[in-house]
Amino acid sequence: MKKYIYTLALSVLAVGVSLAQQVPMFSHNYYKPFLYNPSYAGASNQTSIFVFSRNQWTGVEGAPTTQAVTVDGALKPNKAGLGGSVIYDKSGLFTIVNALAAYSYRVDFSQKSNIYFGLSAGVLNTGFDFSNSVVKDLNDPMLAPQNSTLFDATFGTHINISQFQFGIALPHLMGSSSSTFSDKQSLYYRLSRQYMLNAKYNLVLSPNTRIEPMFICRAQPGTPFQFDANLVAYFKQDKIWAGAMYRSYGAISPMLGVKLHEQLTLGYAYDHAFGTTYNNQAKQTHEIMLGFTFKKRNDDEQNKKIDSDSTKKCTMDCDSVKKMLADHEKRIDSLESHEDDIASMRHTLTDFKRLMQTEEGRHQILVGDQYILKTVYFDSRQEVRGSNNEELNELAQILKDHPTFQIQLTGHTDDVGSDEYNNNLSNHRAEWAMNYLIGKGIAPSRLTAKGFGKKQPIVSNRTEKGRALNRRVEFIVTKK
Repeated sequence: MKKYIYTLALSVLAVGVSLAQQVPMFSHNYYKPFLYNPSYAGASNQTSIFVFSRNQWTGVEGAPTTQAVTVDGALKPNKAGLGGSVIYDKSGLFTIVNALAAYSYRVDFSQKSNIYFGLSAGVLNTGFDFSNSVVKDLNDPMLAPQNSTLFDATFGTHINISQFQFGIALPHLMGSSSSTFSDKQSLYYRLSRQYMLNAKYNLVLSPNTRIEPMFICRAQPGTPFQFDANLVAYFKQDKIWAGAMYRSYGAISPMLGVKLHEQLTLGYAYDHAFGTTYNNQAKQTHEIMLGFTFKKRNDDEQNKKIDSDSTKKCTMDCDSVKKMLADHEKRIDSLESHEDDIASMRHTLTDFKRLMQTEEGRHQILVGDQYILKTVYFDSRQEVRGSNNEELNELAQILKDHPTFQIQLTGHTDDVGSDEYNNNLSNHRAEWAMNYLIGKGIAPSRLTAKGFGKKQPIVSNRTEKGRALNRRVEFIVTKK
């Protein structure tokens, strides 16, 4: 009789687990979405290892604990990625080990939009661990370890459109099932397909500060709909971040993170349930994230090349090297003292306006000609100096007078900050100028916008004056 009662209790436990959320929950999914979605494998073009440890409901005996290790990197930069993950989840006597290998592939639509597809596959092992249980009959055959292994797979995709990102993941894609017990008493464990959606927006406030609001929702047959709402602020070019998350079942999670080194990342999240009944039962939850990012291979090769070149140069006469460096410094100093003169050599709106006044001048204008807007400069953040810009007003009037002409607004930055940051910033500047012209009555079909980041400086970035001149907007004639 005892055997059947124990079996019934164990069956109730297993049913409860099977109806619960089968995908382990992490608070650091905002930082490492590869935890859920295989399409993020290698998306950052960097190889990294991350370790996660989550202890739920502190103080409750047998409360869930989850550990995870992820490894991912680019197989081909900006095209394909590989990754793998191992997750160990324990709740009371019930344990799950999920090991998956992932592959992702990227398709570009334009310079600012692309889509990633990802698929992961592997095994999921479920079992009951009786080593810490207290029983009366140690010889009960039901106390023998019970394990089963299932095939598991996850499909994922995410799309980037300018500053927006949307993702979909389908964990437990196959809905596999297995029988744990034999001996005329079978207990089945079935994986239920999950449906997960995420969306976020990258809002750049300054070269050192940005904010990312993010929303994740989860759906699974037989369980309540769940969602997370995140708001995370990043400082000092993503070296420090802080934020908070709200979970739909009545919990808030403040979070902090820091890059201790260029390659080492540490994050912490604390989940606090604020419903009275829930809080008394669930207590608090702590989660730690530790990540290590490897240097890019091409960086190492470039460093080796630099070391090799340096060795060769050391064979040269020391005095000759010093003289050569001194000459270069003089030339750079001479150029920087004439930054305004160099900038003035660019074709300007004044040149464009003069040519547009006569038919002969308009014939001299060629598709691809580029003109600088001398008064559309930006401060060290991202705002244009002045809300009513006379140059853009003049350009709008010229375009109204000549309705066949089409142009592309191009945005440019100085060299402060990462490539990704400056690309986003230059796109913002070009789009700002385009929207300004649209607001002046120019049809959107006649305008395009494109950011070039820090790739096209017109003067040196070594001085503040030079960096200010490089933070600019230009326009290119695309159709006459």
